[in-house]
This record gives sequence, structure tokens and C-alpha cells, in this order.
Amino acid sequence: MPQPPEYGARPGPSVEQVQMQVQGVRGIMQENVDVMLANIDKTEVLEDKSSALASQAKSFQKTSRAVKKKMWCANMKMNLLIGCVCIIIVLAIVIPVVTSAGSAAGAASTVTGSSESSSASPPPPPAEAGAGRRLSSLLFSGPLLHHSLTETGDIS
Repeated sequence: MPQPPEYGARPGPSVEQVQMQVQGVRGIMQENVDVMLANIDKTEVLEDKSSALASQAKSFQKTSRAVKKKMWCANMKMNLLIGCVCIIIVLAIVIPVVTSAGSAAGAASTVTGSSESSSASPPPPPAEAGAGRRLSSLLFSGPLLHHSLTETGDIS
């Protein structure tokens, strides 16, 4: 028969083995605490960087809005300038055509002998009229002018 264990004697690991295990666990815990402190430091650095980035983003947004408004104004000025130039070009083309058509209509009424022609001034001498017609035909050789000159009998 087996003998009963003595009082105070314990089966299992010895005190030295337990202390070695405790030392091992202590070392692991110390490493974990060091890693945790390093992570806290890294977190603080990241927090500082993110707050700096957020402030830079706000200033960039303000600057970009100002630039957007400035470019919009510049674009509108350019559009207005282009529009004015186009209007001036159209007026430079339309006004001479309208005035030449009006003078051609006046010349046509003079040739046909309407009552309005008696109160009008006499037509210019033939040399001046021919020079003016050649110049106007060079400048405005449209169908309206050709038609009005054909009616007066100046061009066959």
C-alpha cells in the first residue's frame, strides 16, 4: 500500500520553479507595459499631426474659395470683353450696310422721279458718284447693294 504523504510535503513544482515562472511572467508584463507606453507616444504624435493637418485643410479651403471667386470674376470680365468686341464687330458690319442700303434707296427714288426727290439736294457730279460707287462696291459687294445699283441703272 502506498504511504500517505507527509504533512507539509506537497507534490508538484518546487518553489524555485514557481519563482522562475513568476520572473518569466514579470518580464513579459514589463515588455507589454513598454510597448503600451510606446504606442501612447505614437498616438500623441499622430494626434498632433492630424490636428495640424486639419488646420492646414481649413486654410486651404479658405484660400481655394478666394481663388475660385477671383477666377470667376476674371472669367466674367473676359466674357464681357469678348461680348463687347463681338457687338462692336457686328455694329461695324451692320451700320455701313444699312446706311448704304438707305442711300441706294434714296438714289433709286431720285431716278424714278418720286415727289420726295424734288426737295432733296441734287445728286453729286458723275465723277464723284462713280468713285463712291466703286468704293462701296469694293467694301460691300452684297446682293442688296448690287440689286439697288442695278435698279438705278448704274451697273448693267
